[in-house]
Amino acid sequence: MLNSPKERAKRCILIEMMLGIQEAIAKLEFDGEVSLVLMAVRLGHYQGKPLDITSLAGATSLPRTTVLRHIRLLEANDRIAIKRGSRRTVVTLNGKAETKFTKPFYQRVERIVREASRDLSILDTKTID
Repeated sequence: MLNSPKERAKRCILIEMMLGIQEAIAKLEFDGEVSLVLMAVRLGHYQGKPLDITSLAGATSLPRTTVLRHIRLLEANDRIAIKRGSRRTVVTLNGKAETKFTKPFYQRVERIVREASRDLSILDTKTID
């Protein structure tokens, strides 16, 4: 039931988690969209599958032109490297991928997700109608 107390409690936990993550993103060195593009580049790096501009646009739900603008900014700040091929432009992290913001950001997000997971687990075991 959509309006049950348990469903409302679940949604509160999820909304608090999303707001906490949004607050953590806001504290990064770049604005939200640029940070989002950098996170997508980082994901490709961690997965061993560097992304091209089109893939970054798809992963971030941003227009290609916006992604290109953010990529130029990240390249100018020496955060990424661009490898232009004959058919696609691949974006990778460079040697300066980690900054003073990186570790605290991931620690904060991990804590937020862990707390939300714990709260959802506790809620699932409760009998609330």
